[in-house]
Amino acid sequence: MEQENFREILFQYESNITNEEITEALWAEIVNAEENQYMLYSIPLHGFMIAPGDIFVAVEEEVEGETFLVFDHVTNYSGNSVIQVIIPEEEHTAEVEEKLNDLASEGCHLDKINENIILMAVPFEVDFNAVKSLLDGLAATEVLDYAEPIISDKHQEDIADAEMKN
Repeated sequence: MEQENFREILFQYESNITNEEITEALWAEIVNAEENQYMLYSIPLHGFMIAPGDIFVAVEEEVEGETFLVFDHVTNYSGNSVIQVIIPEEEHTAEVEEKLNDLASEGCHLDKINENIILMAVPFEVDFNAVKSLLDGLAATEVLDYAEPIISDKHQEDIADAEMKN
């Protein structure tokens, strides 16, 4: 990642994990500096309604006496989705990581926050049913739980199509 093409943007929202107002700093690539447009690079931890690859506008604002770039609104959704994987017991972390690495080889992006939380970005072109099937199988054995804070329209269609075939 070339630093000069990226900026740290503040996102302020209510966390779907803690139900508290939080401020999260995420990296984004400059798309159009004159129009303050950026493309999200990081995966949001707390479930904000934006996914990596989405294009958004950020504006300069003063926060606690300092000037920051702060998220304003999304201008173009990428079609990517975000999944939060929770591993309740650390002894299952290696097993879960091994399975998730299979998804990474298919194009999903993983961000291990700690031994209990892994964030996953699922690109538009990845079949969401394969991702969901793997996660559902692991959830059934109680080695993980997961949340889907952002499921793109395309991935929702993948799920609906699979349900219609069954």
